[in-house]
Amino acid sequence: MEIAIVASEIVGFSKVGGMGDVVGALPPFFIEKGIITHVFSPAYKSVLKSDKVKKTDINFLVEMGKEIFKCSVFKFEYDQRSAIYFIDNEQYFRDRNVYVDEEGLLYEDNSQRFILFQKAVLDLMVVLDMRPNILHCHDNQAALIPLFLKTKYQEIDNFKHTKSILTIHNIGYHGSFDMSLKHLLGIDENYFHPMGRLEWWGEINPLKAGIIYSDKITTVSEHHAREISEDEILSAGMRRIFQSRNDTVIGIINGLNFDEWDPAIDEDIACNYTIHSIDNKMKNRDTLLEECGIKIKFIDKPLLGIVTRLVEQKGIALLLQIFPKLMKEGYPLVLLGNGDPEYRDALEKLQEKHKGQFYFDDAFNKALGHRIIAGSDLFLMPSRYEPCGITQMQAMKYGTIPLAHKTGGLVDTIKQDETGFIFNEYKAESFLDMIHYAETVYRNKEQWKKMIVNAMKQDFSWHQSVEKYIQLYEEMCRSIN
Repeated sequence: MEIAIVASEIVGFSKVGGMGDVVGALPPFFIEKGIITHVFSPAYKSVLKSDKVKKTDINFLVEMGKEIFKCSVFKFEYDQRSAIYFIDNEQYFRDRNVYVDEEGLLYEDNSQRFILFQKAVLDLMVVLDMRPNILHCHDNQAALIPLFLKTKYQEIDNFKHTKSILTIHNIGYHGSFDMSLKHLLGIDENYFHPMGRLEWWGEINPLKAGIIYSDKITTVSEHHAREISEDEILSAGMRRIFQSRNDTVIGIINGLNFDEWDPAIDEDIACNYTIHSIDNKMKNRDTLLEECGIKIKFIDKPLLGIVTRLVEQKGIALLLQIFPKLMKEGYPLVLLGNGDPEYRDALEKLQEKHKGQFYFDDAFNKALGHRIIAGSDLFLMPSRYEPCGITQMQAMKYGTIPLAHKTGGLVDTIKQDETGFIFNEYKAESFLDMIHYAETVYRNKEQWKKMIVNAMKQDFSWHQSVEKYIQLYEEMCRSIN
Protein backbone atom coordinates (compact mmCIF):
# COMPACT_ATOMS: atom_id res chain seq x y z
CA MET A 1 0.00 0.00 0.00
CA GLU A 2 1.17 3.52 -0.81
CA ILE A 3 -0.23 6.60 0.93
CA ALA A 4 0.36 10.33 0.71
CA ILE A 5 -0.22 12.68 3.64
CA VAL A 6 -0.79 16.39 2.97
CA ALA A 7 -0.62 18.95 5.77
CA SER A 8 0.36 22.55 6.41
CA GLU A 9 2.50 21.72 9.44
CA ILE A 10 4.54 18.87 10.90
CA VAL A 11 6.23 18.52 14.27
CA GLY A 12 10.01 18.84 14.17
CA PHE A 13 9.85 21.27 11.27
CA SER A 14 6.81 23.57 11.41
CA LYS A 15 4.47 22.58 14.26
CA VAL A 16 1.87 25.12 15.39
CA GLY A 17 -0.93 22.98 16.83
CA GLY A 18 -2.13 19.43 17.35
CA MET A 19 -2.27 18.72 13.63
CA GLY A 20 1.51 19.04 13.46
CA ASP A 21 1.86 16.43 16.20
CA VAL A 22 -0.39 13.95 14.39
CA VAL A 23 1.26 14.41 10.99
CA GLY A 24 4.69 13.97 12.52
CA ALA A 25 3.75 10.96 14.63
CA LEU A 26 1.94 8.73 12.14
CA PRO A 27 4.44 8.14 9.27
CA PRO A 28 7.09 6.17 11.25
CA PHE A 29 4.38 3.78 12.47
CA PHE A 30 3.02 3.31 8.95
CA ILE A 31 6.50 2.73 7.53
CA GLU A 32 7.19 0.14 10.24
CA LYS A 33 4.06 -1.69 9.00
CA GLY A 34 5.46 -1.76 5.45
CA ILE A 35 3.34 1.09 4.07
CA ILE A 36 5.11 3.40 1.62
CA THR A 37 4.45 6.85 3.07
CA HIS A 38 4.94 10.23 1.40
CA VAL A 39 4.33 13.44 3.34
CA PHE A 40 3.87 16.85 1.69
CA SER A 41 4.19 20.17 3.50
CA PRO A 42 5.37 23.72 2.64
CA ALA A 43 9.03 24.71 2.95
CA TYR A 44 8.66 27.55 5.46
CA LYS A 45 11.56 29.49 6.95
CA SER A 46 11.75 27.08 9.92
CA VAL A 47 11.97 24.08 7.57
CA LEU A 48 14.84 25.53 5.56
CA LYS A 49 16.80 26.19 8.77
CA SER A 50 16.76 22.49 9.62
CA ASP A 51 19.94 20.57 8.90
CA LYS A 52 17.80 17.41 8.47
CA VAL A 53 16.34 18.76 5.22
CA LYS A 54 18.20 18.49 1.92
CA LYS A 55 17.57 20.44 -1.28
CA THR A 56 16.71 18.38 -4.35
CA ASP A 57 17.13 19.21 -8.03
CA ILE A 58 13.35 18.97 -8.60
CA ASN A 59 11.81 22.11 -10.10
CA PHE A 60 8.33 22.40 -11.59
CA LEU A 61 5.68 24.96 -12.53
CA VAL A 62 2.21 25.42 -11.05
CA GLU A 63 -0.63 27.26 -12.75
CA MET A 64 -2.68 29.69 -10.65
CA GLY A 65 -5.22 31.55 -12.78
CA LYS A 66 -3.21 33.38 -15.40
CA GLU A 67 0.01 33.23 -13.40
CA ILE A 68 2.69 30.54 -13.38
CA PHE A 69 4.61 29.89 -10.16
CA LYS A 70 7.98 28.18 -9.94
CA CYS A 71 8.32 25.60 -7.17
CA SER A 72 11.27 23.59 -5.90
CA VAL A 73 11.52 20.74 -3.43
CA PHE A 74 13.41 19.99 -0.21
CA LYS A 75 13.38 16.52 1.24
CA PHE A 76 13.69 14.58 4.48
CA GLU A 77 14.07 10.84 3.97
CA TYR A 78 12.61 8.28 6.35
CA ASP A 79 14.09 5.49 4.23
CA GLN A 80 14.66 4.71 0.54
CA ARG A 81 10.92 4.56 -0.21
CA SER A 82 9.35 7.08 2.17
CA ALA A 83 10.05 10.78 2.68
CA ILE A 84 8.73 14.24 3.51
CA TYR A 85 8.61 16.55 0.48
CA PHE A 86 8.74 20.22 1.39
CA ILE A 87 7.42 22.41 -1.41
CA ASP A 88 9.18 25.74 -1.74
CA ASN A 89 8.06 28.90 -3.47
CA GLU A 90 10.04 32.10 -3.08
CA GLN A 91 6.98 34.36 -2.86
CA TYR A 92 4.78 32.36 -0.51
CA PHE A 93 6.91 30.12 1.72
CA ARG A 94 10.67 30.49 1.78
CA ASP A 95 11.03 33.50 4.11
CA ARG A 96 7.78 33.07 5.98
CA ASN A 97 6.32 31.36 9.04
CA VAL A 98 3.40 28.93 8.90
CA TYR A 99 0.29 31.10 9.28
CA VAL A 100 1.30 34.38 10.94
CA ASP A 101 4.02 37.01 10.60
CA GLU A 102 6.49 38.10 13.27
CA GLU A 103 3.81 40.28 14.88
CA GLY A 104 1.44 37.35 15.20
CA LEU A 105 -0.87 38.58 12.44
CA LEU A 106 -2.29 36.22 9.81
CA TYR A 107 -0.71 36.63 6.38
CA GLU A 108 -3.27 38.38 4.17
CA ASP A 109 -2.50 36.01 1.29
CA ASN A 110 -2.82 32.73 3.23
CA SER A 111 -5.59 31.62 0.87
CA GLN A 112 -3.36 32.04 -2.18
CA ARG A 113 -0.47 30.34 -0.37
CA PHE A 114 -2.41 27.19 0.38
CA ILE A 115 -4.19 27.02 -2.97
CA LEU A 116 -0.73 27.00 -4.54
CA PHE A 117 0.47 24.40 -2.06
CA GLN A 118 -2.39 22.00 -2.80
CA LYS A 119 -2.00 22.30 -6.55
CA ALA A 120 1.74 21.90 -6.19
CA VAL A 121 1.31 18.67 -4.21
CA LEU A 122 -0.73 17.06 -7.00
CA ASP A 123 1.55 18.40 -9.73
CA LEU A 124 4.63 17.12 -7.88
CA MET A 125 3.10 13.65 -7.60
CA VAL A 126 2.73 13.63 -11.37
CA VAL A 127 6.33 14.81 -11.81
CA LEU A 128 7.52 11.98 -9.51
CA ASP A 129 5.06 9.50 -11.07
CA MET A 130 3.54 8.65 -7.70
CA ARG A 131 0.29 6.67 -7.71
CA PRO A 132 -0.92 6.62 -4.11
CA ASN A 133 -3.78 4.39 -3.02
CA ILE A 134 -4.80 6.91 -0.37
CA LEU A 135 -4.37 10.67 -0.26
CA HIS A 136 -4.81 11.73 3.37
CA CYS A 137 -5.51 15.47 3.70
CA HIS A 138 -5.49 17.47 6.94
CA ASP A 139 -7.68 20.49 7.74
CA ASN A 140 -8.72 23.34 5.48
CA GLN A 141 -5.21 23.97 4.11
CA ALA A 142 -5.43 20.62 2.26
CA ALA A 143 -9.23 20.31 1.94
CA LEU A 144 -9.43 21.37 -1.71
CA ILE A 145 -7.47 18.30 -2.81
CA PRO A 146 -10.47 15.89 -2.67
CA LEU A 147 -12.33 18.37 -4.90
CA PHE A 148 -9.39 18.66 -7.31
CA LEU A 149 -9.15 14.86 -7.54
CA LYS A 150 -12.74 14.69 -8.75
CA THR A 151 -12.58 17.68 -11.11
CA LYS A 152 -9.38 19.24 -12.41
CA TYR A 153 -7.17 16.14 -11.91
CA GLN A 154 -9.69 13.34 -12.49
CA GLU A 155 -8.36 12.37 -15.92
CA ILE A 156 -4.74 12.10 -14.82
CA ASP A 157 -3.60 8.46 -14.71
CA ASN A 158 -1.69 8.89 -11.44
CA PHE A 159 -4.95 9.42 -9.55
CA LYS A 160 -7.28 7.00 -11.36
CA HIS A 161 -7.34 4.68 -8.35
CA THR A 162 -6.67 7.17 -5.54
CA LYS A 163 -9.12 7.60 -2.66
CA SER A 164 -9.10 10.66 -0.40
CA ILE A 165 -9.50 11.12 3.35
CA LEU A 166 -10.03 14.45 5.07
CA THR A 167 -9.04 14.62 8.73
CA ILE A 168 -10.53 17.60 10.56
CA HIS A 169 -8.48 18.69 13.56
CA ASN A 170 -10.31 21.94 14.25
CA ILE A 171 -13.77 22.46 12.78
CA GLY A 172 -13.69 26.14 13.73
CA TYR A 173 -11.18 27.03 11.02
CA HIS A 174 -12.83 26.80 7.58
CA GLY A 175 -10.19 28.76 5.70
CA SER A 176 -12.90 30.70 3.84
CA PHE A 177 -11.72 33.30 1.35
CA ASP A 178 -13.08 35.95 -0.98
CA MET A 179 -15.04 34.93 -4.07
CA SER A 180 -12.73 37.12 -6.17
CA LEU A 181 -10.07 34.39 -5.88
CA LYS A 182 -12.19 31.68 -7.50
CA HIS A 183 -10.25 31.87 -10.77
CA LEU A 184 -7.17 30.50 -8.95
CA LEU A 185 -8.86 27.12 -8.50
CA GLY A 186 -9.38 26.51 -12.22
CA ILE A 187 -12.73 24.71 -11.88
CA ASP A 188 -16.22 25.26 -13.31
CA GLU A 189 -18.23 28.37 -12.40
CA ASN A 190 -21.14 26.24 -11.17
CA TYR A 191 -19.26 25.34 -7.99
CA PHE A 192 -19.36 28.96 -6.83
CA HIS A 193 -23.07 29.77 -7.29
CA PRO A 194 -25.12 30.62 -4.17
CA MET A 195 -25.72 27.37 -2.24
CA GLY A 196 -23.13 25.71 -4.49
CA ARG A 197 -20.65 23.19 -3.16
CA LEU A 198 -17.92 25.75 -2.54
CA GLU A 199 -20.05 28.78 -1.63
CA TRP A 200 -20.42 29.73 2.05
CA TRP A 201 -22.15 33.00 2.97
CA GLY A 202 -20.79 34.67 -0.16
CA GLU A 203 -17.26 33.29 0.24
CA ILE A 204 -15.39 30.14 -0.82
CA ASN A 205 -15.13 27.52 1.93
CA PRO A 206 -12.36 24.92 1.38
CA LEU A 207 -13.36 22.84 4.40
CA LYS A 208 -16.92 22.52 3.10
CA ALA A 209 -15.53 21.30 -0.23
CA GLY A 210 -13.35 18.74 1.53
CA ILE A 211 -16.26 17.40 3.57
CA ILE A 212 -18.40 16.99 0.45
CA TYR A 213 -15.78 15.52 -1.91
CA SER A 214 -13.54 13.35 0.29
CA ASP A 215 -14.24 9.62 0.25
CA LYS A 216 -13.94 9.38 4.03
CA ILE A 217 -13.86 11.94 6.83
CA THR A 218 -12.12 11.46 10.14
CA THR A 219 -11.95 13.66 13.16
CA VAL A 220 -9.84 13.21 16.23
CA SER A 221 -12.24 11.64 18.73
CA GLU A 222 -15.36 9.49 18.63
CA HIS A 223 -17.42 11.93 20.71
CA HIS A 224 -16.52 14.83 18.45
CA ALA A 225 -17.46 12.80 15.37
CA ARG A 226 -20.95 12.47 16.84
CA GLU A 227 -21.36 16.00 18.12
CA ILE A 228 -20.50 17.70 14.82
CA SER A 229 -23.39 15.80 13.22
CA GLU A 230 -25.79 16.75 16.02
CA ASP A 231 -24.91 20.23 17.24
CA GLU A 232 -25.07 23.34 15.02
CA ILE A 233 -22.62 25.30 17.17
CA LEU A 234 -20.06 22.53 17.64
CA SER A 235 -20.17 21.82 13.90
CA ALA A 236 -19.36 25.49 13.22
CA GLY A 237 -22.59 25.78 11.22
CA MET A 238 -21.99 22.68 9.07
CA ARG A 239 -24.20 20.16 10.88
CA ARG A 240 -26.39 19.46 7.85
CA ILE A 241 -23.37 18.94 5.61
CA PHE A 242 -21.98 16.40 8.09
CA GLN A 243 -25.36 14.70 8.31
CA SER A 244 -25.31 14.25 4.54
CA ARG A 245 -21.98 12.41 4.95
CA ASN A 246 -22.77 10.75 8.27
CA ASP A 247 -21.85 7.25 7.14
CA THR A 248 -18.35 8.41 6.23
CA VAL A 249 -17.45 10.34 9.45
CA ILE A 250 -15.15 8.37 11.79
CA GLY A 251 -13.58 9.38 15.10
CA ILE A 252 -9.99 8.26 15.81
CA ILE A 253 -8.40 9.64 18.98
CA ASN A 254 -4.89 11.10 18.81
CA GLY A 255 -1.99 9.51 20.64
CA LEU A 256 0.83 10.82 22.79
CA ASN A 257 4.55 10.94 21.99
CA PHE A 258 6.20 9.24 24.97
CA ASP A 259 9.66 10.25 23.78
CA GLU A 260 8.72 13.82 24.72
CA TRP A 261 6.10 13.24 27.39
CA ASP A 262 7.34 10.88 30.09
CA PRO A 263 8.00 12.09 33.65
CA ALA A 264 10.56 9.31 34.11
CA ILE A 265 12.95 10.81 31.54
CA ASP A 266 11.76 14.42 31.03
CA GLU A 267 14.82 16.71 31.20
CA ASP A 268 12.69 19.87 31.55
CA ILE A 269 11.23 19.02 34.96
CA ALA A 270 12.88 19.38 38.36
CA CYS A 271 12.62 15.76 39.45
CA ASN A 272 11.87 12.65 37.43
CA TYR A 273 9.33 10.16 38.75
CA THR A 274 7.23 7.15 37.83
CA ILE A 275 4.00 5.59 39.02
CA HIS A 276 6.15 3.88 41.68
CA SER A 277 7.70 7.14 42.96
CA ILE A 278 4.75 9.55 42.92
CA ASP A 279 6.02 11.37 46.01
CA ASN A 280 8.75 12.86 43.80
CA LYS A 281 6.01 14.72 41.93
CA MET A 282 5.74 17.01 44.96
CA LYS A 283 9.28 18.23 44.33
CA ASN A 284 8.11 19.47 40.92
CA ARG A 285 5.21 21.25 42.61
CA ASP A 286 7.57 22.96 45.07
CA THR A 287 9.96 24.00 42.31
CA LEU A 288 7.12 25.40 40.18
CA LEU A 289 5.72 27.39 43.11
CA GLU A 290 9.15 28.88 43.72
CA GLU A 291 9.80 29.60 40.03
CA CYS A 292 6.47 31.41 39.69
CA GLY A 293 6.79 33.32 42.95
CA ILE A 294 3.68 31.87 44.57
CA LYS A 295 3.47 33.01 48.22
CA ILE A 296 3.39 30.44 50.97
CA LYS A 297 -0.09 31.43 52.16
CA PHE A 298 -1.58 30.03 48.92
CA ILE A 299 0.16 26.66 48.77
CA ASP A 300 -2.36 24.82 50.95
CA LYS A 301 -4.87 24.95 48.06
CA PRO A 302 -4.52 22.70 44.97
CA LEU A 303 -2.22 24.35 42.45
CA LEU A 304 -4.15 25.09 39.25
CA GLY A 305 -2.20 24.87 35.97
CA ILE A 306 -3.11 25.82 32.41
CA VAL A 307 -1.09 25.46 29.20
CA THR A 308 -3.16 26.66 26.27
CA ARG A 309 -3.69 28.92 23.30
CA LEU A 310 -5.36 32.20 24.23
CA VAL A 311 -8.36 31.86 21.94
CA GLU A 312 -12.10 31.78 22.57
CA GLN A 313 -12.33 28.05 21.83
CA LYS A 314 -10.12 27.23 24.83
CA GLY A 315 -12.56 28.77 27.34
CA ILE A 316 -10.40 31.75 28.32
CA ALA A 317 -13.54 33.89 28.64
CA LEU A 318 -14.96 31.34 31.07
CA LEU A 319 -11.75 31.42 33.10
CA LEU A 320 -11.85 35.22 33.28
CA GLN A 321 -15.40 35.07 34.60
CA ILE A 322 -14.45 32.92 37.58
CA PHE A 323 -11.00 34.47 38.07
CA PRO A 324 -12.00 36.96 40.81
CA LYS A 325 -13.54 34.17 42.88
CA LEU A 326 -10.49 31.94 42.40
CA MET A 327 -8.29 34.73 43.71
CA LYS A 328 -10.63 35.58 46.59
CA GLU A 329 -10.79 31.90 47.62
CA GLY A 330 -7.01 31.60 47.64
CA TYR A 331 -6.30 29.29 44.69
CA PRO A 332 -2.79 29.60 43.20
CA LEU A 333 -2.86 29.63 39.40
CA VAL A 334 -0.08 29.29 36.82
CA LEU A 335 -0.92 29.91 33.15
CA LEU A 336 1.24 29.60 30.04
CA GLY A 337 -0.31 30.65 26.75
CA ASN A 338 -0.17 32.97 23.78
CA GLY A 339 -2.67 34.07 21.15
CA ASP A 340 -5.38 36.75 21.24
CA PRO A 341 -3.80 40.10 22.27
CA GLU A 342 -6.95 41.08 24.20
CA TYR A 343 -6.75 37.97 26.39
CA ARG A 344 -3.00 38.45 26.80
CA ASP A 345 -3.41 42.08 27.92
CA ALA A 346 -6.17 41.15 30.37
CA LEU A 347 -4.08 38.38 31.90
CA GLU A 348 -1.02 40.62 32.19
CA LYS A 349 -3.05 43.17 34.15
CA LEU A 350 -4.40 40.44 36.42
CA GLN A 351 -0.89 39.19 37.06
CA GLU A 352 0.16 42.67 38.19
CA LYS A 353 -2.83 42.82 40.53
CA HIS A 354 -2.38 39.30 41.95
CA LYS A 355 1.39 38.85 42.09
CA GLY A 356 2.32 35.97 44.31
CA GLN A 357 -0.91 34.12 43.58
CA PHE A 358 -1.27 34.24 39.79
CA TYR A 359 1.61 33.75 37.35
CA PHE A 360 1.22 34.31 33.61
CA ASP A 361 3.74 33.80 30.80
CA ASP A 362 2.83 34.43 27.15
CA ALA A 363 6.14 33.26 25.69
CA PHE A 364 6.48 30.07 23.67
CA ASN A 365 8.19 28.32 26.57
CA LYS A 366 8.21 24.57 26.00
CA ALA A 367 10.20 23.79 29.15
CA LEU A 368 7.85 25.79 31.38
CA GLY A 369 4.91 23.95 29.82
CA HIS A 370 6.44 20.66 30.94
CA ARG A 371 7.06 22.02 34.45
CA ILE A 372 3.46 23.26 34.76
CA ILE A 373 2.10 19.88 33.68
CA ALA A 374 4.42 18.05 36.10
CA GLY A 375 4.01 20.43 39.05
CA SER A 376 0.31 21.31 39.07
CA ASP A 377 -2.32 19.45 41.05
CA LEU A 378 -5.27 20.26 38.78
CA PHE A 379 -4.91 20.94 35.06
CA LEU A 380 -7.75 23.14 33.79
CA MET A 381 -9.25 22.72 30.29
CA PRO A 382 -12.50 24.73 30.11
CA SER A 383 -12.63 24.45 26.30
CA ARG A 384 -15.89 25.41 24.66
CA TYR A 385 -15.12 22.66 22.16
CA GLU A 386 -12.11 20.36 21.88
CA PRO A 387 -12.01 17.90 18.95
CA CYS A 388 -9.41 15.77 20.71
CA GLY A 389 -7.19 17.66 23.09
CA ILE A 390 -3.74 16.41 23.94
CA THR A 391 -2.72 18.34 27.06
CA GLN A 392 -5.21 16.37 29.18
CA MET A 393 -3.38 13.20 28.10
CA GLN A 394 -0.03 14.77 28.88
CA ALA A 395 -1.31 15.83 32.30
CA MET A 396 -2.58 12.33 33.13
CA LYS A 397 0.72 10.78 32.08
CA TYR A 398 2.36 13.08 34.66
CA GLY A 399 -0.22 12.31 37.37
CA THR A 400 -1.76 15.77 37.14
CA ILE A 401 -5.53 15.55 37.29
CA PRO A 402 -7.41 17.22 34.41
CA LEU A 403 -10.59 19.22 35.01
CA ALA A 404 -12.38 19.86 31.75
CA HIS A 405 -15.62 20.77 30.00
CA LYS A 406 -17.73 17.90 28.66
CA THR A 407 -16.92 18.08 24.96
CA GLY A 408 -15.11 16.20 22.18
CA GLY A 409 -12.06 14.15 23.01
CA LEU A 410 -12.11 15.32 26.63
CA VAL A 411 -15.12 13.03 27.14
CA ASP A 412 -13.35 10.10 25.46
CA THR A 413 -10.16 10.39 27.52
CA ILE A 414 -11.17 11.59 31.03
CA LYS A 415 -13.13 9.35 33.41
CA GLN A 416 -15.07 11.28 36.03
CA ASP A 417 -13.77 10.67 39.58
CA GLU A 418 -11.32 8.06 38.30
CA THR A 419 -8.78 9.98 36.19
CA GLY A 420 -10.20 13.51 36.24
CA PHE A 421 -13.21 15.77 36.48
CA ILE A 422 -15.76 16.84 33.86
CA PHE A 423 -18.22 19.74 34.19
CA ASN A 424 -21.31 19.40 32.04
CA GLU A 425 -22.51 22.89 31.19
CA TYR A 426 -20.35 25.51 29.52
CA LYS A 427 -21.09 28.01 32.27
CA ALA A 428 -18.89 29.78 34.81
CA GLU A 429 -20.88 28.40 37.75
CA SER A 430 -20.50 24.82 36.51
CA PHE A 431 -16.76 25.32 36.02
CA LEU A 432 -16.26 26.82 39.48
CA ASP A 433 -18.45 24.21 41.18
CA MET A 434 -16.30 21.43 39.72
CA ILE A 435 -13.12 23.11 40.99
CA HIS A 436 -14.69 23.24 44.45
CA TYR A 437 -15.65 19.57 44.19
CA ALA A 438 -12.16 18.62 42.99
CA GLU A 439 -10.70 20.36 46.03
CA THR A 440 -12.76 18.16 48.37
CA VAL A 441 -11.28 15.09 46.65
CA TYR A 442 -7.80 16.66 46.86
CA ARG A 443 -8.21 16.95 50.65
CA ASN A 444 -8.66 13.18 50.83
CA LYS A 445 -5.03 12.20 50.27
CA GLU A 446 -5.75 8.50 49.81
CA GLN A 447 -8.44 9.13 47.20
CA TRP A 448 -6.28 11.73 45.46
CA LYS A 449 -3.30 9.37 45.20
CA LYS A 450 -5.59 6.70 43.76
CA MET A 451 -6.69 9.16 41.05
CA ILE A 452 -3.07 9.97 40.26
CA VAL A 453 -2.25 6.28 39.87
CA ASN A 454 -5.32 5.71 37.69
CA ALA A 455 -4.38 8.67 35.49
CA MET A 456 -0.77 7.52 35.04
CA LYS A 457 -1.93 4.02 34.08
CA GLN A 458 -3.91 5.25 31.05
CA ASP A 459 -2.56 4.08 27.69
CA PHE A 460 -2.53 7.01 25.27
CA SER A 461 0.09 5.55 22.94
CA TRP A 462 -0.27 5.90 19.18
CA HIS A 463 -0.49 2.13 18.58
CA GLN A 464 -4.27 1.84 18.85
CA SER A 465 -4.86 4.90 16.67
CA VAL A 466 -2.38 3.70 14.04
CA GLU A 467 -4.18 0.36 13.76
CA LYS A 468 -7.49 2.16 13.21
CA TYR A 469 -6.02 4.32 10.44
CA ILE A 470 -4.47 1.29 8.74
CA GLN A 471 -7.76 -0.59 8.96
CA LEU A 472 -9.49 2.39 7.32
CA TYR A 473 -6.85 2.54 4.57
CA GLU A 474 -7.21 -1.18 3.87
CA GLU A 475 -11.01 -0.96 3.70
CA MET A 476 -10.74 1.93 1.23
CA CYS A 477 -8.17 0.10 -0.89
CA ARG A 478 -10.49 -2.90 -1.15
CA SER A 479 -13.17 -0.62 -2.54
CA ILE A 480 -10.92 0.76 -5.29
CA ASN A 481 -11.99 -0.51 -8.68
